[in-house]
Amino acid sequence: MKNSICLWLTLILVGVFNISFAQIVTLKGKIIGTNNKPLGYTTIRLNDGQQVTSSNGDGEFLFRLSPNLQEVTLTVLHVGKKTQKVRIEKRDFSIYREIKLEDLSLTLDEVSITPSYQNTKNSNSSIFFDKETIEATQAFSIQDVLMNLPGKSTIAPDLNKLSTLTLRGGNSSFGSGADGIFNLNNSLGIAIIMDDITINNDANMQSRSASRWGLTSATLSGVNYTDSYLGGTQSAGNYDVAYQGIDLREIPANNIESIEVIQGVASAKYGEITDGAIIINRQAGESPWALNLQLNGGSVSSSLNKGFLLTKKLGALNISTNYTYSNADPRDKIKSFNRINQSIIWTNRYFNILKNTFSADYNYRNDHRRFDPDDDAQQMSKFYNKGISLSNRSSLQTQNRFLNTINLNLNYSTSEQYSYKQYILNRGFQTIAIKDTIGIYEGFFINGNYIAEEVIVGKPISFSAKADAYAQFNLGNTYHHISYGLNYNLSNNGGKGIISDPDRPRWIMNGGGNERAYDFEQLPNAQNWGAYIENSITGKISEKSYMANIGFRGDLQNGYFTLQPRINTSLRWNQKWTSSASFGISSKAPTLAHMYPAPVFIDIELLNIYAGDLSKALYLVYTDKKTLDNDHLKPSMSSQAEIGVQYHGKILRSSFYTYYKNNWNGFETVNQPHKYTLPDYTSTVDQTTGIITYEESGKMNNYFNFYGYEMTNGAKSTSIGAEWMFNFNAIKAIKTNFSLINNIQYNTNQRSQPTRILLENNRIILPDKTSVTYVEYSPDHGSYLQVMSKINSSTHIPKIGFIVNFSADVFWKERNKSTNSIYPYAYYNSESRYFTVNENLLTNEQFLSLKRTSTDLLDEELPFVYAIINMSLAKEINKKFRINLNAYNLFNIRPEHFRISNSGTEIIKKYNRRPSFTIGTNIKF
Repeated sequence: MKNSICLWLTLILVGVFNISFAQIVTLKGKIIGTNNKPLGYTTIRLNDGQQVTSSNGDGEFLFRLSPNLQEVTLTVLHVGKKTQKVRIEKRDFSIYREIKLEDLSLTLDEVSITPSYQNTKNSNSSIFFDKETIEATQAFSIQDVLMNLPGKSTIAPDLNKLSTLTLRGGNSSFGSGADGIFNLNNSLGIAIIMDDITINNDANMQSRSASRWGLTSATLSGVNYTDSYLGGTQSAGNYDVAYQGIDLREIPANNIESIEVIQGVASAKYGEITDGAIIINRQAGESPWALNLQLNGGSVSSSLNKGFLLTKKLGALNISTNYTYSNADPRDKIKSFNRINQSIIWTNRYFNILKNTFSADYNYRNDHRRFDPDDDAQQMSKFYNKGISLSNRSSLQTQNRFLNTINLNLNYSTSEQYSYKQYILNRGFQTIAIKDTIGIYEGFFINGNYIAEEVIVGKPISFSAKADAYAQFNLGNTYHHISYGLNYNLSNNGGKGIISDPDRPRWIMNGGGNERAYDFEQLPNAQNWGAYIENSITGKISEKSYMANIGFRGDLQNGYFTLQPRINTSLRWNQKWTSSASFGISSKAPTLAHMYPAPVFIDIELLNIYAGDLSKALYLVYTDKKTLDNDHLKPSMSSQAEIGVQYHGKILRSSFYTYYKNNWNGFETVNQPHKYTLPDYTSTVDQTTGIITYEESGKMNNYFNFYGYEMTNGAKSTSIGAEWMFNFNAIKAIKTNFSLINNIQYNTNQRSQPTRILLENNRIILPDKTSVTYVEYSPDHGSYLQVMSKINSSTHIPKIGFIVNFSADVFWKERNKSTNSIYPYAYYNSESRYFTVNENLLTNEQFLSLKRTSTDLLDEELPFVYAIINMSLAKEINKKFRINLNAYNLFNIRPEHFRISNSGTEIIKKYNRRPSFTIGTNIKF
């Protein structure tokens, strides 16, 4: 390993001492529109992002190139225009060229609405969604766009449920079992990067105490509701995203120009991405007014965008606003979702060498479940989040080949979060312990008939700064593009925290104690630092072109340093065949919620006397407070190896990738044993006065249990899989093209938390006259298998501006399985002592009596093959007005399967939703 690291560092840095000082070549040009007028502030990417610039107010741009480059490819992007790629050979570098961009329209000869694999500087296997693909999905948010990824189901928009993303190594389960742990970690490790700024969720603490509830059960859940479109009662689940990634419902798709999804090995530029990245690009440039309206069932979305070209000295301004509303059931209007998004992007160039972009974003989201008049418990829940984000990006181009471009990005964001749930309780008199100090004291009694409330108030704040620079040079016959940079992230939460009313608790003695209030305002900051250096090398071996991005990244996260080597290589064998190979290590820091959960309060009842009324009542309790110090938490880690083959022929284009991924140090919670030896008390009640007196009896009692949870780096998982995409060129006779994406993945996972079973009735007596109380089994193992295909056909008739698309999701195999050990490896006796079974205190008969009957617990297995067929069509009129229709589950395919579980429960599994339609319009003026 040390030799490999030294070799990589040598490849990166050797050029600093062996640089060719050949003359730099200048490539100049101009971007114009269909009216031959210049397009200012157009983004131009050289060789998939090795260099990036933008045109000035007159549409002109300039690149400085190494003379060793034999050819370059320019990717030109402008808001509302069709993206164009221009390949320029070396002999034409000095030619001044005009590049004309056409308006996005269905009347263009080539229109593609399916994602494509691309080998870029960011990753060998990036999946791209351009503007046309995004518009075709009629997306209410980017969750609808990302359903087109391999292994994801294309389903109708559902805005009334939280939506987070998992990629390689994850699945669709976010329950409280083992799957929930690994999907939380997978989602947390996916970075959402908008305009080169990472959307930070590290300050989100909207959850109950993980120290009390454990990781998968800590987030406050909503209240169940009826959904007239999905049918039946829906489980509300959670609406906050502590311990995981971003809620995709909060990100609208109307003002997005492109989305790049990194599932494989990312460039060393990107940190905090153990499981992938979603790179979202927005553009600020001149564009017409664009009004979008969409309707699906009880969901409606409207957006308005406009790009203004200001004076040459003031640049360009883009404004966007979006309002989305969803009602799960119009018959009762109990469950609703609201979202408001507004953004302003202002970009300008100064002296043709400095580009500055300032953006301001406002977001508001509210998931509200009103109480049902027919519900005696008057259940209600409300979850809202509103905030602002301010970002500034500066890019300075110089004539120095060693410091060709300097970038500085700054971001500040803050939001207000509120989580609320109520429930009417009727449970008689209850005992309550409320002190937050350690010791024995008298608690009190409450009347258990009241409206219980759970309230969590957060105010997350984050600040990030990132500076990087680029240089280019020649080394022999190879071209080197060096990039290096630093980044800093700060997270804090100044909210009131968990608000608990001791007179009206929701939970009493849950997990061995009562909930207390917890203030977020006093929490320290979380600060993470990072640095990277990367060398992008291009050259030839035996007339075969190759590319190698070799980089190192170092991060200081929660006080722990991680070194992360990453390499992406590709070799072009000929005009048709290219192969690629990648390997990389990445990390993700723990969030504030991981590091600073609320303390655990352990309340042990010593006396509980109630003689008919509160004047003759006594509750004596011992309270212990455990403030968990999670400074020991290391970053979660991931390594991935990927091999790919790409084919580009006259009839089809194909990309095949296979990968092996290993995640370790994942975040999870484990409960800990605690033993207390406390005085025994006797009491007397004066029947005349009702006065209760008590005193120690002189004896001591032992209290033993597993109280509370501790956060650890114990979760491990592996994933192996393959993805194979085919894109067939259009059949001219029928103006139709076809595409196919095949996906297979197999994941395994294991926690460090053992399985414990409480033995009652002292049924196993040991030789020392004690009895077995708890039996421990090895941690359960889980696995997930998925085999799925996505088939797509698209018929495009440019003359009439019409396109119709049929797609099918074919589910060949899906299996979610957990396996447990059948024999214990340890136990606790009645005196709280811990023994392994190898210590031979158990007889063979006693050991065999602890055998568990089930070895494999099959959570879910797809019993048959089925497909979902969807359709979308769009008709454009005069390039200004477009009508869209998306039909989900067009032929109402809804298979069901009946089975009986191991416990004898009858289970009917429904594998699809009823048909749903999205109708939308797009108007430009």
